[in-house]
Amino acid sequence: MKRLILLLLILLSTFFIIPKTSKASESLAANSKAAILIEAESGDILFSKNMDEKRGIASMTKIMTISLVYDALKNHEIEYDTILTCSSHAKSMGGTQVYLEEGEKHTVSDLIKCVMLASANDAAVCLAEGVAGSEALFVDKMNEKAEELKMLNTHYSDATGLSDTNHFSSAYDMALISRYLVNNYPEVLAITTLHDAYFREDTDNPFWLVNTNKLAGKNGIDGLKTGHTAYSAYCITLTKQVDDMRLISVAMGYENPIIRNQEAAELLSYGFSFYKKISFLDKDDIVKKYDTILYENNLITICPTKSFVKTILKSEADKYEIRYEFSSKTEGKAILYYDGKVIDTVDLVVKESKKKNLFKLFLEILGSIF
Repeated sequence: MKRLILLLLILLSTFFIIPKTSKASESLAANSKAAILIEAESGDILFSKNMDEKRGIASMTKIMTISLVYDALKNHEIEYDTILTCSSHAKSMGGTQVYLEEGEKHTVSDLIKCVMLASANDAAVCLAEGVAGSEALFVDKMNEKAEELKMLNTHYSDATGLSDTNHFSSAYDMALISRYLVNNYPEVLAITTLHDAYFREDTDNPFWLVNTNKLAGKNGIDGLKTGHTAYSAYCITLTKQVDDMRLISVAMGYENPIIRNQEAAELLSYGFSFYKKISFLDKDDIVKKYDTILYENNLITICPTKSFVKTILKSEADKYEIRYEFSSKTEGKAILYYDGKVIDTVDLVVKESKKKNLFKLFLEILGSIF
């Protein structure tokens, strides 16, 4: 009888014991229409809700706009001190703006600040025209970039997010473009972490730029962009780094900006509480090495073609394992297992080892004989 009671208690416990992560994630982004949490380096998805649903994105559009501006800076198509002139089209934008006048001239650097802090539509279009010649041509570049990044549920119609027509993205796609921006141009975070700054500071018409992201600079949050229109409702993309792990949260479709901010920040807190980033294998790690007369330095090293970086639950670290399989002396695969199942592989190859000149090799062989 006692054994029967014990058995029943054990069976009941299996129904009612729920992992802490499950409990925690159940309430995440409860008031959002769509949300996602990713790790920036690996791109691993730590939480999602309707992540592929097409939705209005309002001024979060400007994450793509500024990404293309930084691309142009990288390619020296423009420079930070390049002077751009406001057109009548840029002046006409309306919505959130810094009230540029037609013919007014400003540096690319100052205009970036206007966009990423105050979400200025006129400054965004001025930059778009400076990069591509017109906003329409710039929008073509935006959609080309979206295709390149495999943002499959995204289409842009303008550089600002003001349009309600054929202009949309998804939580996942917004995470992709945000990841692209912070990984390739982390210098933008020096702007997006600011509470405020000034535009036209040394003129008779200074403009106080106040960050639309009220969480910026608080609890380590250093970006990234807010958005709101009647069509898109309230949305936000946040990012934060702790040690070597940077997380990006996207939360969309809120009726209330305070709840939006709270739930987007909670996503970050959840990620840092339950997950950690592990580099199981670095691309510079030497898996094997061989002495051989055929290569320079009489040595070849076998290394992976990429790093194995994963974001995993802290409680499951012991469930991961790397094994190596070789098809030849110089080629093979590193295989990452989770709980005994293959979840990823990477090729192992000879790392930049140069074969010796045949004549030099011949002389060395002769030397070893005589």
